[in-house]
Amino acid sequence: MIAEVRFLRVIKDRQYQLDIVLASHRGAGDSDEAVALGGHVGRDKVIDRIMQRYWWRNVTSDVVETIKTCLRCQKASTVFRKVDPKLHSIPIKPQNMYQIGVDLCSLPTSTVQASTKFSPFKMLYGREPVLPIDVSHEFADCTSDHDDPEFEESDFHATLSKLEILQDVVFKKADANIEQAQAKDQADFAKRRYKQKNFIVGDKVLRYNLRRADRKGSKLIHGMVHTR
Repeated sequence: MIAEVRFLRVIKDRQYQLDIVLASHRGAGDSDEAVALGGHVGRDKVIDRIMQRYWWRNVTSDVVETIKTCLRCQKASTVFRKVDPKLHSIPIKPQNMYQIGVDLCSLPTSTVQASTKFSPFKMLYGREPVLPIDVSHEFADCTSDHDDPEFEESDFHATLSKLEILQDVVFKKADANIEQAQAKDQADFAKRRYKQKNFIVGDKVLRYNLRRADRKGSKLIHGMVHTR
């Protein structure tokens, strides 16, 4: 069995690191031949070229930032970036059937939901369900006596009052957990979407080439062109 041994050169100089990234992306030098050999390849190919020969911290982030700020790649792009709207969460309403119908054909699940931090069974009945594994392994705590025919109305109302209080506490905690989950979802959504950029008079921008959008001529012109 022959194992391939490969040595990588560790680069510490910051300017040398950036030069390597630029050379791997657009070619070494300013001549047309050098640029043609570079090819302005994408992120994965640039990272592969570098990682086969060199190593330093944050290679991936350097490659991503270099390609993102490459003027030629921006001009060649035909993607028109639009600002994504913010994520609007559904407000929490105390009553049922307000906006979404309740499925009455299935039983409440016993799995804890990520948004409420409670299972639907817990929120409906105020306790966790007794599963077959609990009965078979004697994990269930059953204190009721089914052989006792007597019914105490006072005990029933006391137990019902406790369940109502417990359910109210669970609902309030679930509402607070839903609000926290919605705030987290909004923050995660905003990170993944294109944000609004404010320009001022005098900023240099690229103009979207509309003739490339519907494929009517100008095939050799960049998707983004300079404004005059």
